[in-house]
Amino acid sequence: MLALHSRRFFLSGLCLGLALLSKATAAFYCLGVFLLWLAGASGKRSVKDVAVLIGTSAITCGWWYLIVLSNARAPGSADVFKFAASREAIWQSEWYFYFARLPLELGWTALPLAMIGAFLVLQTEKNNAFALWPVAVLAPALLMITVVPNKVPWIVIVLLPAWASLAGVAVRTLVQALCAWQMKRGTAVTALCAAGIGAATFFGSPRDYEATLRRFAEAQWRGAVNSKQTAEAANTVVMDGERMLVTSFHYWKGLPEGLPDPVFTYYFVKKPIVLVRSHKLSLAELIADVRQHRLDWALLSPEPQNSAPITGGLQQRFGLVPAKATAGALLYRTTVIYQSGPQQVPIRAP
Repeated sequence: MLALHSRRFFLSGLCLGLALLSKATAAFYCLGVFLLWLAGASGKRSVKDVAVLIGTSAITCGWWYLIVLSNARAPGSADVFKFAASREAIWQSEWYFYFARLPLELGWTALPLAMIGAFLVLQTEKNNAFALWPVAVLAPALLMITVVPNKVPWIVIVLLPAWASLAGVAVRTLVQALCAWQMKRGTAVTALCAAGIGAATFFGSPRDYEATLRRFAEAQWRGAVNSKQTAEAANTVVMDGERMLVTSFHYWKGLPEGLPDPVFTYYFVKKPIVLVRSHKLSLAELIADVRQHRLDWALLSPEPQNSAPITGGLQQRFGLVPAKATAGALLYRTTVIYQSGPQQVPIRAP
């Protein structure tokens, strides 16, 4: 934003490109920058200038989105846009989903300060387009995520700097008003305001992440709890260096199949050699993988309505029952499968 204001379009485009490499939701800031340019925040508008900004940003991050992700078929490619418009029930919610959860996202101290700051900016900075940057980012972003049917808690994280800037405007105005009232005690007034706001933020904001996530989106909290419980169960029996098949988890609807669950990955502290497969893996494919790679464990998460062929087949053919079972997954000890069939070259640790 500062680079745009000082007419450094190459630097502004570079910063936007780097932001997009870090997080795709930085696109909200791209739209904000474009609106500020239209409003004259960078002075006289020129197509050449905006072409430099867009071109630099595209060169900086375009290779990642167009080449790497499109070939890897990983989250961040076109699948993200399909997911945003999908109709999976676990992610859908009311249009006011994000507005109703602003107190959880910002806290009861920052939320009113941000609202006051937005009012002050719109009232006092009408002729200063650059000062409107938080509004230019938040307004179209909130409109977009309100219209999109799927709602996820983490997408609004990228908007926190804009909310914080608006809250800062309100705090600055408050401090200036108090200092004008007590001119000789300006330092003490500033320190008192900082201490008061800090205390209100600390004691008024929720610090229990899981409880907050449950209030924010209970269905997604339930999925995260399932993944955590599965990881904790696997930690008790899987040993470092063993070979393990892990499927994607069926309850994370709308996400690409065959990718590891990040919540499970976070809580799973053991260091086995892992082979990742789709949760739609068939019994024949499972047996082939276990025998080919000499897998000691298989963590499966089939769709409940389609689980009978796998669970029944493992029990009937090999006498296997889950060593651990959670609400979201089944963990099998599979050494008997490769010991009873053809043995091929195992996978090796990188």
